[in-house]
Amino acid sequence: MYTFLLASLPPLAPETPPPLTLRQLDDAAEAALIPASECAALHSFDGVFSPADTGEDLPRVYREYLEFELFLRMRIARKRADRNGVALELPASDLFDAETALRVDQAAALPPVEREKSLDALRWRKIGEIAGFHEFDFDALCVYRLKLMLLTARSRRDTARGRAAFASLLDEKAAMA
Repeated sequence: MYTFLLASLPPLAPETPPPLTLRQLDDAAEAALIPASECAALHSFDGVFSPADTGEDLPRVYREYLEFELFLRMRIARKRADRNGVALELPASDLFDAETALRVDQAAALPPVEREKSLDALRWRKIGEIAGFHEFDFDALCVYRLKLMLLTARSRRDTARGRAAFASLLDEKAAMA
């Protein structure tokens, strides 16, 4: 059942718009007769979490990504705090990934849009590492959903739309003055 479903999904590539919505993926999984418990596990991670999340009840792929994302966010927070001269106490962590730390340091020197692209590329690479050799199983489906979540989030940060919204706000403020 996973083989057919995964083979029928459109390919995902970084820097491209999402070819389907998360809801369409979830519907496709249900239509492919994936057991209800596995569909629930597939939907169990929405990308919204806090450093207090443990991910114990999540599938393996989501747990590994959660650990990475928490480490990434702590490095970003540390970098921002250092840049702004703010004392920041971060929770202790057993995680350390030297390459991620280096890439966050490099991204910090970039303009905001390029910084986000660099961090998203780092996320995409990590998702690929987590995938390993899983191609047509539940883990592969979770990896596909993670990549789709990343593409969806990126599409919401569209630069042109952001500039248009900013210009609209400025026009609104100017009209009020």
